[in-house]
Amino acid sequence: MKGILKSVWLHAVLIVLAILFFDRLPNALRWPVRIYCLLALAWIVFRVVRVAIAVWRKDPKRLAFAFAGLAVFYLCFELLCVAFNKVATSGELNYRARDSLGISDEHRGVLERFIKGESSFYVFDPVIGWTIKTDGDFRKTYLANGQGLRADREYSKEVPEGKRRVICTGDSYTFGVEVRNSEAWPAILERESEEYETLNLGIPGTCLTQSYLRYEKLRNDFDHEIVVIGFMSNNIQRTVNVYRPFLQPSSGFPFVKPFAQLDDDGQLEVVDCPFQSLDDYRELLNQPAKVLGELALMDYHFRVRSADDFPFLPSARTWRYLCEQLPLESNFGQLINRGYDRNLRRIDAYRPDSYRLKAVSQLFDKFAKLVNEDGRRAVLLVYPHGGDIADYNRKHDPEYQSLVTRLRESGHECLDVLDCLKEKYGKKIPVKRVFLRMHYSPETNADVAAFVQRELARQGSGK
Repeated sequence: MKGILKSVWLHAVLIVLAILFFDRLPNALRWPVRIYCLLALAWIVFRVVRVAIAVWRKDPKRLAFAFAGLAVFYLCFELLCVAFNKVATSGELNYRARDSLGISDEHRGVLERFIKGESSFYVFDPVIGWTIKTDGDFRKTYLANGQGLRADREYSKEVPEGKRRVICTGDSYTFGVEVRNSEAWPAILERESEEYETLNLGIPGTCLTQSYLRYEKLRNDFDHEIVVIGFMSNNIQRTVNVYRPFLQPSSGFPFVKPFAQLDDDGQLEVVDCPFQSLDDYRELLNQPAKVLGELALMDYHFRVRSADDFPFLPSARTWRYLCEQLPLESNFGQLINRGYDRNLRRIDAYRPDSYRLKAVSQLFDKFAKLVNEDGRRAVLLVYPHGGDIADYNRKHDPEYQSLVTRLRESGHECLDVLDCLKEKYGKKIPVKRVFLRMHYSPETNADVAAFVQRELARQGSGK
């Protein structure tokens, strides 16, 4: 009996280790580990059932005592999780805090600096929520000019003679997070081409709604011919989100923003940013439950959250916290050879009948229409993130394919960065080469610039 228990515990520990470190395994070991975990799990179930039947036949009271012991153990485990949740998650905007609509100490500090104007790179903007600080300087890596654009120089309203100006909108993938100014793809496109001058309007942490509103605000400040509308695939979530921590509790952007929603007839509405001054943030800090409660009623993700998103059991809350800090569910998805991205909540987001897909598709239509009405050319550029590349390497179609298909069928000029990566690397795209941490490497930014330049020429030069 003791030997069997030791074997059960050993296999259980090995399965847990496989889940924790599966993403670090070389490809050659992944299928053997999958097979081992499946066989080990089947063996554990078989042994436990067999032992339980044997004990029941020999001494039913002993089995009842064993179940009682397990119940006591489980109660102690839940109490341990209660203590863990209070100690280990006290500084995070975690599920416990979200239930009570509170603000973490970390986010409170960010907001206090934001209110005082002490942020080195971001400032409040009543239209788009936040924007880049004029002449901003973040660790000598991200530099902004006096117009609040990521650039090392100022831009005139008029296009320089002999140039065609391209405005590049989007989030951190357009902005070029993790790389220097000169390594972001808009800057590379301008440097490597004698034809184009590019303006980088990307802002980290933003969504398609904010990109639309920023372009609407600045489109008459700079003459231009082409607008590249960047869209990272997970932005389908952000676009209908009003307060980023409702979507991602660990986000470094605890700010309020404009968002898209559908009315009762399924038609798009672009809702202005609920916070129109820094006084609204002061009220948020003073009365978080009240203000976040009002925001929660506007937020798509908060309204439709399922019961398991805010579990009752302390152990379930601990599991959710650990999943935010460690790649547990992502690794489990890889272990069973299925793409899974719980932390980013992309599950079902791209279904044909999805609320989010309908909202994003209509917003693309609205954005492109605004560009075309001014006699300019709109080019939609979709950025796959790490999960999409992993899906491709497992021979799965990217989740966002339904969006790309819909946009192209609607007549939009839509480019998918995954196409250029497939062309370069073939059937296996090296994730660690494409990304630094969460964003594209300098090499990938150069690939995107070359891809955009080639496609702009291929699709024609008309306005």
